[in-house]
Amino acid sequence: MSSTYTVKYGDTLGQIAQQHGTKVSELKALNPIINHPDQIQPGWVLQLPGATPAPELPPPMHAHDTSWTVPKGQSECNEELVDIAHITGEPHFYVLTEQQSKALKQEVSRVQKLMDELHQNLANALPITQCNKQQNPEASCACARCIKEAWSAKAEEAGLLKREPQPQATQAAPLTSDKDLQGQLATLQQARDWYQRYNPSFVGTMQFENNWKSLQQKKIAALDAEIGQLRAQLAAQRSAEPADSATLANSAAPDLKHGKGRSVERQQGRQARSGIEVVEIILFSDPSRRHYIPVAYRETTSWKVRVATRAMAGKPFNKQLAKDLINDIKVGIGEGRKAGPLGNLELKLSSWSSQEDNLLNSLHQEVAWTTNQSDAARYAVSAEAHALRFAASASAGVNNWNPKEGNIDVGVKGSAAFSLAEGSASFSRYFPSQGGYIANMSYRNALGKEVLHPMGVFRLSGKLELSCFVGAKVQGEAGVKTQFKPSETPAGATALLSTPRMEVGRSGNIGVKGDAFAGAQAGGVLSGAFEWVEPDNQGMGKAVVGQANAASSWVELAKISVEGNAAVGVGGSGEFGLSISKDRLALNCKGSVVLGPGAGGGFGTVVDIEQIGKLTLLFCKALADVDYRHLLGVTDQAFKYLSVGLYQVATSPMKVAREAFNNSASKMLDWWRMRQASKFEAQNLADFLISHESQKFMMVQNQVVPLSLLPPETVGPMVYVLTEGFVESFNERQETALVIILSEIRSWRQFIEVLEHCSPNGSKVSAMASLERINTILDGYQQSQFNWFLDSLAVNRPPEPSLRVVWTPSNAWRKKKVLLAARNSGRFDGLV
Repeated sequence: MSSTYTVKYGDTLGQIAQQHGTKVSELKALNPIINHPDQIQPGWVLQLPGATPAPELPPPMHAHDTSWTVPKGQSECNEELVDIAHITGEPHFYVLTEQQSKALKQEVSRVQKLMDELHQNLANALPITQCNKQQNPEASCACARCIKEAWSAKAEEAGLLKREPQPQATQAAPLTSDKDLQGQLATLQQARDWYQRYNPSFVGTMQFENNWKSLQQKKIAALDAEIGQLRAQLAAQRSAEPADSATLANSAAPDLKHGKGRSVERQQGRQARSGIEVVEIILFSDPSRRHYIPVAYRETTSWKVRVATRAMAGKPFNKQLAKDLINDIKVGIGEGRKAGPLGNLELKLSSWSSQEDNLLNSLHQEVAWTTNQSDAARYAVSAEAHALRFAASASAGVNNWNPKEGNIDVGVKGSAAFSLAEGSASFSRYFPSQGGYIANMSYRNALGKEVLHPMGVFRLSGKLELSCFVGAKVQGEAGVKTQFKPSETPAGATALLSTPRMEVGRSGNIGVKGDAFAGAQAGGVLSGAFEWVEPDNQGMGKAVVGQANAASSWVELAKISVEGNAAVGVGGSGEFGLSISKDRLALNCKGSVVLGPGAGGGFGTVVDIEQIGKLTLLFCKALADVDYRHLLGVTDQAFKYLSVGLYQVATSPMKVAREAFNNSASKMLDWWRMRQASKFEAQNLADFLISHESQKFMMVQNQVVPLSLLPPETVGPMVYVLTEGFVESFNERQETALVIILSEIRSWRQFIEVLEHCSPNGSKVSAMASLERINTILDGYQQSQFNWFLDSLAVNRPPEPSLRVVWTPSNAWRKKKVLLAARNSGRFDGLV
């Protein structure tokens, strides 16, 4: 029977004890590394009963002590010392016998073989957008994500990683589905019922022949025909689509005009432990590169002869350093050991051709810290640094000490700039690609079901830096002087070996980590400019190599800084949203928008004042495109901020209007709560709309926002104030302004929503009551015009541009009796 047993993936201590005819308690007694019987790790080498126990570890040594020691009661070994090893960050050189060196090199070779396998497989990997497992989970696949998953299972069995089982991907709401058609059908039926019930009343004395009955019959017949067509389409789709079909959304920005994709969202599980469990080690006998061994191997292996690394303190870096270092190590171990073969290592150490790219230089940077901050080069030595250099080497195939760049994959493939001494890999490019990513916002349709709506193409022109010193860099960029030898932070190394997930750190930096690694901490910094192409501009303009959209079509929406971002979510299943963070408007997105399909997590970044106009236009377009349904991706506070801000632009004096969105969200909403519907406001609103009658838009932070796209929560209070003001003052400019804003309404849903918000503060009221309020100020001819307008409203189809006005304004005194009857109807409240 073997005297030791190496723990394998899936082993339990009970199984091992039973297999070797012993007890769990005996195994625990023989192996102090076992703290809990349920927590053993692959790669541990366990002593079995009857085996010679592992030698006692030597006593601790002072960092400045260069002597070597032998454990008490153990005779001095006569084996020759042939090699020197150093674990990054530890204060010793370990001087190895031939047997120890051979065993260590075997372990190093085993790990290196796995690292080379990952690099070779990733070099030929398909993009994750071509993953076969999205259609069939049992299918074989050679995409980057599946290659990483298969490799990480092997690496875990070899004791290099700690993974967490991931749940199966779940399909998000598709862009075109039964839910959409059912919602459209419900909208048509609601519209038909409304037109069936509605019958305008006439309060005034001047009435023309009512044209509504004939218009009503035509409208209902047209809606019945559309309902029949949609029912047939719904039945055909249900019979044609197989249940459980799934396709992966997004490659390099397909054109929405030629079809819609689907998206798949991966749900994340609870994570409990850290992921990469390797130790970085230097071998003087093989100075070509850094090497790696499992933590478990290091914890169960004892090297007795050691010399403090302070032996090289104060020595300048040059080729003479190799000779001096070997001599000092020989002196440190004393004359009692056979150390002749160590002299052979001197030539290997000094035979470098590049002054920067060699073992001796890296060792000098690590060890030769000074008290002078300006003389000290940062060298990352923490477990995070070991993990990052291991992950970068495995994925990029690094085979030297100081590579300038290498190809990595963090959901996005590309060349990264390396500074491995600092534990840094810097990745500057378009994320997820130059062509961008089609992002969706979810909304509730007429049946209350969640549906996705494409918001256009998004990309980040920016930089992802995986770095152990990211905390120090954030401080430096924020104007805080960094202390000497800054502390190291999580670097995000696991993102190189698994599907990435984005998270916001304590300082507000956006970091990444690997999804499959239990308890891994997010690290690194993402920064840059977030850009957008609206759906109407997709595929337009001069073609650009590598993307479907002209360079002129991209609009900058927000800047993502190295700190100050918010960990906010996106509502529903969509990937894009708006919220209020730190009292300002914030843009939110899921990880997939930046790091491609499958990436998890997300972030929110506060929008600069200059960009608010563009975000406002995006919001207004999205609301119109979903026919004024509930946008799940926009929080109530953000929705209020935008709709109130647009109202303030239209109703306030010029100076206040120009600064409308300069105020914080809390100040904006405080203004809304304190304002009162007033005659002064009605006059300002009328002046604004009449002055913009020909352009039919308003300016928000230098961005054109068409009046036809204003949300009902903005237009409803406008209609309220103008009808109140006109009835009270007979001011014809206010009727003209009312005609201007109502004539911009194109769809039935938009009109109903405006009526439901026709109140002093935009709160919900009866749509029919609001409609009767409008009817009461019309004479007979205007009523007929208004009926034609109602008949022209689009239901469930894109509204066509129209020059039709809601009615023709007339001399107020010619319909004095109509207005007096309206004033006495009890439908008007009066303005302050």
